Amino acid sequence: MRSLQSGVARECSRAADGISVVRAGAAGLVVVVLALMCAIRTAAAQDVRVDRVAYCRTIWPICNDRTAPDYHWWPDYGVADGKQKETFIARYSDPSRANVQHLAFISAGQRPPFNNGDPSMLTGAVSGYVFDGQTDSATFSPAPDNFPQRLLNSGEFPPDATFMAAAWDARFNWGFTPDNKRELVDAYYAWLKSKFYRASLRSIYLAGHSRGGALVFALASRFNQDFPEIPLIVHIFDGVANASQQELGTGNGLVSNPISSDPFFFSDIVDFGSSFPNGNVRILNQVAGSPVLDFEVSPALVRSFAANAGSFDAGWMRQVWRTTAHGAFANSSNALDVAFADLMSYHPSMVAARAAALPPTARCAAHVDYMEPGDSYVSATFDGSGSTSNSQAPLTSWDWEFTSDTTGDSLGTASGSEPQQIALHASNICWFEGFAGRLTVTDANGNSAQTVCTVYYPGCSGLEQNPLYACSACW
Repeated sequence: MRSLQSGVARECSRAADGISVVRAGAAGLVVVVLALMCAIRTAAAQDVRVDRVAYCRTIWPICNDRTAPDYHWWPDYGVADGKQKETFIARYSDPSRANVQHLAFISAGQRPPFNNGDPSMLTGAVSGYVFDGQTDSATFSPAPDNFPQRLLNSGEFPPDATFMAAAWDARFNWGFTPDNKRELVDAYYAWLKSKFYRASLRSIYLAGHSRGGALVFALASRFNQDFPEIPLIVHIFDGVANASQQELGTGNGLVSNPISSDPFFFSDIVDFGSSFPNGNVRILNQVAGSPVLDFEVSPALVRSFAANAGSFDAGWMRQVWRTTAHGAFANSSNALDVAFADLMSYHPSMVAARAAALPPTARCAAHVDYMEPGDSYVSATFDGSGSTSNSQAPLTSWDWEFTSDTTGDSLGTASGSEPQQIALHASNICWFEGFAGRLTVTDANGNSAQTVCTVYYPGCSGLEQNPLYACSACW
């Protein structure tokens, strides 16, 4: 058995074969990124729980299917039981929803029939991972140098703030009907959205090989349209769509691999730009266009997809042509190194920009200070000092607007971080019932947030909401 150190040395010294373009840049940055990758590989892989979306509650021949509670989205969107039982998802880090700042999902390609699972550095899958019967989950030691663990060890995806999962079998097969695929995308999308709160999320990372590339493409397009403020990074490893169904817009032409003389190295053309209209995205498409199947009826039957161009880097998207065999992408150290370097180059700045734009959290508290008998005078204090910045920029303003809680009439404004006292003289204070204070806090980056707190007068109809005061002052 080889030692970990010798394995790291051998992996880190490999030449970048089969790649047609290398990004220009400072040599020092390349050295730093390479050193970081090699250092990260020395970390030991952690055991991971792998879930089966659905399982049998009784022995054969009566299955009595049951969907694991966290995956109720699959039956909710009509995904067939058989597909659920063939879906295997590894949970690499799973903090509480309130703590999630980064969402990461990686998907393997389609598992061949009569295959119990192949190893994958991309997802961490191990050989023979498939389990069945009444088992809903199992624990595995992921493949060495697995990509999810590299991400968690990078410092960019802290485990206590990152929901990271990898579909070892996403069950998003090429031959499924368009309706089947829509149900599956709906289920994955709803499930992933349930893992974070929008205001706290700082990045989304999606990656996939082969059919997994098609799945993450569809998911990424939705995230880009529904969450345009969230930085989105998408890595596709020879993604495969069904051109006969015009999946992802394929079926409208082919593009030949510009660095291969093999006439059977070509891909279906996809218009990436139309699927990602909102910017704030970085896509890396590594593609070869090599035959997907060992035996093809037609050479054009199953192919990866690509932009109609050679290798390029347009900032929001980079395409890299390779001569790698289709099935080898998931275990290609070079392809994974290129992806990791791309992620480390873009993720920090995109997350920093997102963090700088996060709105503050506005908090206020209020209480009655004094009430004069005879219904002529009441004062209350409003305090917004519990408000906090989420962008690392200091709060610069606390602006108050006071109104009658019943009539909505303005009772004045105030500014400042210190507690604000408001007093009212009236012939019948109780008629107003209470004060409402609307607080707007703003940070140095111009981000703002609002909240409202209300205090009720003793003895008025708000008594049940403020039972600490006596009624004698009003009635």
